[in-house]
Amino acid sequence: MIKYLIILLNIISLIGIKVLFPGGISVTSDMPETVKAGDEFVITVRIEKGDLSGFAKFTQDLPKTFTASLVNGSDATFSFKDNKVKFIWVALPLDQDFSFSYKVKVDVGVAGNFKVGGVFAYIFDNEKQTAELETKTLRVGTDAPVAKTEEPIKGYIEEEILDIKCKRTTSVIPGLVNTFKVELRIDKPEINGFAKVEESIPDGFYASELDSDEGIFSFENQLVKILWMALPDKKQFIVSYKLTAKNDVHGNQKISGVFSYLMGNESVKYFVAASTIFIERDNGEDVPTIIIADDGGDFKEKEVAAAPLVVPEPEPEPEIAPEPEVEVETVAVIPEPQTDITYKVQVAAGHKPVDNTYFAKKYNLQEDISIENHQGWIKYTFGDFGVYKDCRDKRNVVWDKNKISDAFVTAYNAGKRITVQEALMISNQKWYN
Repeated sequence: MIKYLIILLNIISLIGIKVLFPGGISVTSDMPETVKAGDEFVITVRIEKGDLSGFAKFTQDLPKTFTASLVNGSDATFSFKDNKVKFIWVALPLDQDFSFSYKVKVDVGVAGNFKVGGVFAYIFDNEKQTAELETKTLRVGTDAPVAKTEEPIKGYIEEEILDIKCKRTTSVIPGLVNTFKVELRIDKPEINGFAKVEESIPDGFYASELDSDEGIFSFENQLVKILWMALPDKKQFIVSYKLTAKNDVHGNQKISGVFSYLMGNESVKYFVAASTIFIERDNGEDVPTIIIADDGGDFKEKEVAAAPLVVPEPEPEPEIAPEPEVEVETVAVIPEPQTDITYKVQVAAGHKPVDNTYFAKKYNLQEDISIENHQGWIKYTFGDFGVYKDCRDKRNVVWDKNKISDAFVTAYNAGKRITVQEALMISNQKWYN
């Protein structure tokens, strides 16, 4: 007698077990165990959610021989497409527990056993959570005996290939030092549910919100996060934030990110191409040189001599009686004042002057070299380009043909040397790597 009582208590305890998911969520369903081919039946799903609110979704795949229609949606948007059942709540009902139901029709001639499951996806503590419905077996039969088959009804939606795009554009905010605007343009046809953007920000930068387009912005542990319970109802939209760098930040700084969204109950990730912000080390100028590449890349500090300048020591001259000392002005090839934005290629910098033929002899560089005295350096440049890209192309030729690997582009405004970034902004030209 005691033995049977213990068995009974164990059975009762097993029946009473309720699986709770994060946030105290419980999901159960009510459906028949057997149906006849050609018949209809109703599946009712009960959600016990407590105080949970916000976006949520229930999904289920059905076999191709099944069709579904709405009975009671409990304020959800119902859809059945490509044999996928979907209930979407932009905001869950206020009740602590609620039910929804749908009708399923089985085609004539279908027979076999089918595993029926489902997944309820929701947001808890700003993170996506899933609660899986207990899998049940549905037996479908006909009047004539048929061989049994097993086909699971999946509780998730297979990943669909959609034309999802997310592109980052980074720019300097005029009038502010080391301050940048980062924009993310998101193209997301047919995606309207939960999504988030996560951007990894380099150390020494602080991020603040500009425009999150209905999203929730946060910045913590060098991670920018924009979260949507439900994406904006448009195929394309733009979000933006501001980055401010500390004064001691310099060199190559990279931003990487990912746009994540729900496809059914599966999280799909779109990785955004890395962006590079190059900030030149403080060189005494009012505005540091800044280069931005939204397709990645690395850059070098530019005040290093592009090519080693080796000048042979002059041979001893015969001693000649001194002539009266006359002050002679050193003559160098100085570029004429210019009135527009222009670009040149700098091939070297040093503290000792060399003859212009040095580069032709050593590097076979057949260009008219100009000499500039700038910030205590003697700098050697050539060219007079009105378009940055043309100068960039010439620099690449110097890299490949003349093997001056540290040659780089310089910029001028009315003959005065300025940063390339300033020149691009003034002339409204695009930067190319």
